[in-house]
Amino acid sequence: MKRFISMASKIGLALLVSLFSSGLLTSAVAYGTNNNHNGNNAGGGNIDCPANTTLLAKYNWDASTASYIAESGAADVTVTGNPGAGTFTVVKANTTVSAVVVKGSGDAKVVTYANVTSGSFDNNGLQNNGGNTPAISNVKICGSTTPVVPPTVVECSVYSSVVISESDMQGFTTTETQANGHWKFVTDGLRIYTDDNSSLAKVAWYKAVDFSLQDGGTPDLEYSANPDPAVPGKQLVIDFDNDGTTDGILVGEPVYGNDWWLTNNSAQFVKDGAPSHTGGSGSANHGTLDQWLANFPDAHVKFIGFSLGSGVKGDGVIKSMTFGCVKYTFKKEVKEANIVASAICSINGVTVTLTNNGNATGTATVNGQDVTLLAGETKEVTIAVDANYSAAVKVDFKGTTIYEATVTCNPGHGGGTPQTPQTPQTLGTSTTSQTQLPATIPATGSTESRNPLMIVLAALVAYGAAYFLQGRIDLARKRS
Repeated sequence: MKRFISMASKIGLALLVSLFSSGLLTSAVAYGTNNNHNGNNAGGGNIDCPANTTLLAKYNWDASTASYIAESGAADVTVTGNPGAGTFTVVKANTTVSAVVVKGSGDAKVVTYANVTSGSFDNNGLQNNGGNTPAISNVKICGSTTPVVPPTVVECSVYSSVVISESDMQGFTTTETQANGHWKFVTDGLRIYTDDNSSLAKVAWYKAVDFSLQDGGTPDLEYSANPDPAVPGKQLVIDFDNDGTTDGILVGEPVYGNDWWLTNNSAQFVKDGAPSHTGGSGSANHGTLDQWLANFPDAHVKFIGFSLGSGVKGDGVIKSMTFGCVKYTFKKEVKEANIVASAICSINGVTVTLTNNGNATGTATVNGQDVTLLAGETKEVTIAVDANYSAAVKVDFKGTTIYEATVTCNPGHGGGTPQTPQTPQTLGTSTTSQTQLPATIPATGSTESRNPLMIVLAALVAYGAAYFLQGRIDLARKRS
């Protein structure tokens, strides 16, 4: 019996050796695979990026720091998370992720994406030799090999026009202007100037807007410098990730051509994503608008404007500025009075009405009486009529024109029984040439009969005059 068992053992051992040598039996159980999973294989789960992708970055989980540490590609992709799950974010411009290889123990899986710039991964589906879910040991971020065409700023085909004046600033604010910075409207635009090159030497205008950086066209500022050569910078206050919060300011200055530099107080993620980090511009973070758009395709412009200073001595005139397919021009308002005079017959006499339709205080003189009117103000001056129901009216529009006429009202106006006022008759204005009006202004309304006593007196006077005249005629005849 012992000899039989010994022989059987030898036969069994020989059979096992034969099976191993033929490859029919492996040293470990092979895990099944699915579309996103590759089980233990030659290489212990260390598989490459899938076909038609390229390795962008590899991160290893480091238990000592409880974080993912970059083995390669840290400047292109960032990875955060824990041993069971994590997220990735693409930093490199014009780059997307098509797949992530997740490795844990001797297993690995491939998670595919539709060319994204951020996403997540986890260890679900991974198994170790004991059939348990292992911690993630490393991840490989795989990018698409299909070229990504970056967006570009669309040039404006049509521009709308907006006129800015001192009475209508069109939504622009000047609260950022400092004590030693000044502005005023002049004939050919907006003069901006600073007194010195101190920190208080600043002139700045801003206006709230909302348009995508891609649809903003090319900003422009038409400026002519006076003796001081300093030039104001165009400014775009931008929400770079379009989350509703402004993240930084891009400044465009002629000295840097089409290069726009980022202000130092901008958000760190915008600085990190700047197209260029070299010198030769207004700051270390800069690029063309197309390059900024390529790195931040969702960027929206929230404010537009300009700034001269601070710390700059400058003086010049802005003729126009263009942002977001809108051209803004500046108009100096002419401050002048425009007084219109009219007359009406009333119970009190001839009433002269003065109305100032201008945008400045003005003065007119009515029969020697000065009348000062604020813009939009109306005042009246009443002149008594004489026995013939007439009044001499003289309106002096102070240096522009003088109107003189005798205004005659129909009997019953200018004294006696109240009458319905007639339609006002225009006498003239301070800014237009005058047309001489008729000296007699016809009355309207009620016309009562004459006073009977006046009629009797008039008849007696007429009778006396006739009697006297007839006596003179008879006397003359007798002498002849």
